[in-house]
Amino acid sequence: MTYNPNGPRGPQGSMHTGVGTSSTSQTNSTGTLTAVKHNVEKEAEGVMAKAEQMAGTVKEKAEHMASAVKEKAEHLGETASDSANAAVTSVGEAISSLGGSVRAHAPAALSPYAEKAATSMEQAGSYLQKSNIGEMVDDVAGVVRRHPMPAMLTGVLFGFFLARKVSR
Repeated sequence: MTYNPNGPRGPQGSMHTGVGTSSTSQTNSTGTLTAVKHNVEKEAEGVMAKAEQMAGTVKEKAEHMASAVKEKAEHLGETASDSANAAVTSVGEAISSLGGSVRAHAPAALSPYAEKAATSMEQAGSYLQKSNIGEMVDDVAGVVRRHPMPAMLTGVLFGFFLARKVSR
């Protein structure tokens, strides 16, 4: 074996290192990677834009549906309130009529008591005819605030009788 100070030579007499690629191929691969990276970034931007557009569309549809549900609930609430108020007015008319009937048909011996009962029934009927459900709830809340103990006892008694009725 002989020593060559210039290193091993290839078949054409050029120096052969046997390592990697030339600098020209490195430049081409770097350029290719940059182009691929640029294309991926453009695709990612496109996907993000489409996602944002779809999110906006979904948000608009959700807001529209929520608005429609709210309107429907308000309409149903108004209908229920109107029905309840009509029923209370009807009950008020019936109670007033019953008060007049008690007054007219009471025996003479019970006349003072029948008069008080008839007057109370007519007042209650008039209250029910003139008030709506919201006003009645406010009135009951006011009574409970002014007289908490009797209201609590009334609630307990009502619960007791209701439990007995349900358990049978």
